[in-house]
Amino acid sequence: MLRKTTDSDVIKEGDIVVAYMGFTAKRVITVEQGKMFDCKKGNYKHDLFIGAKWGSKVGEVFLLRPTMEFWTDCLPHRTQIIYGCDIALVISRLGLRSGSVVVEAGTGSGSLSHSLARAVYPEGKLLTFDFHEERSKTAAAEFKHHGLESVVVAKSRDVCVQRAEGCSDSDWGFGLPANTADGLFLDVPAPHLAVAAVKHTLKPDGVFCNFSPCVEQVQRVCEKLAESGFTEIRTHEVLRREYTEHSVWYNPVRSVTREARRKRKQGDVQKEDAEEDKGTPAPALQKKLIPLNQQRGHTGYLTFAHKIPE
Repeated sequence: MLRKTTDSDVIKEGDIVVAYMGFTAKRVITVEQGKMFDCKKGNYKHDLFIGAKWGSKVGEVFLLRPTMEFWTDCLPHRTQIIYGCDIALVISRLGLRSGSVVVEAGTGSGSLSHSLARAVYPEGKLLTFDFHEERSKTAAAEFKHHGLESVVVAKSRDVCVQRAEGCSDSDWGFGLPANTADGLFLDVPAPHLAVAAVKHTLKPDGVFCNFSPCVEQVQRVCEKLAESGFTEIRTHEVLRREYTEHSVWYNPVRSVTREARRKRKQGDVQKEDAEEDKGTPAPALQKKLIPLNQQRGHTGYLTFAHKIPE
């Protein structure tokens, strides 16, 4: 859950709220007195939300507590984002928990960053970097607005800068001392250039994860990881298939009774039909699960590796 939300049963001014209008229609808003919320379901004054219970319905809008999953669905896209199915595998394989130190390169829109922060909250730390300065500043402002500033440090930095002879730790890579991170996540265009910095920053037996959309990037980073002494190098592609429930009329096949089969042999068709009708159930309304017509396909490849203790 985003931290800047009251523990009260009712919504207060300044709370972050998910305005839920449907499965594909959700928006995150900050409740402020006097403001308006405009959506396809109508126009609502924020004053109507203040004092309402969490989970209640105002007009055609449900007011829900914000979660990291909702944020991934609703956030403004500054870059391509990482979705829930990939996020779950990343956090699981990195073994993150409260107190862990995790480093991320490629903050982007902050989708994964919010879930990483929740995983290490409250005793841990997320150090996230992006080479684009404006994106990094925007993400830092969002973290502060969501009450995560005690956990997240966001900076602008090119983590692919190579180490020059005689330079200090702050002059290359992540700019961090050796053996800092329990886990490290990389989402940059040329990840193989950052492998040396990854090895320097990870703790012994730390876990590294790389996200790349193209298989050529995966091949290059895997080769570099093997050359650098990493072990347990594995690449995964997570594909999600969603289903929806539909009601359909089911017409059962006419059952043929033993008596009807005997009548058929005797050629008494009229009696046969009567016997069949006795065993035929009426059409019924049934529930069926069918896959959605449009679904998210390939997002990227996740490559995991362990740093061998020296």
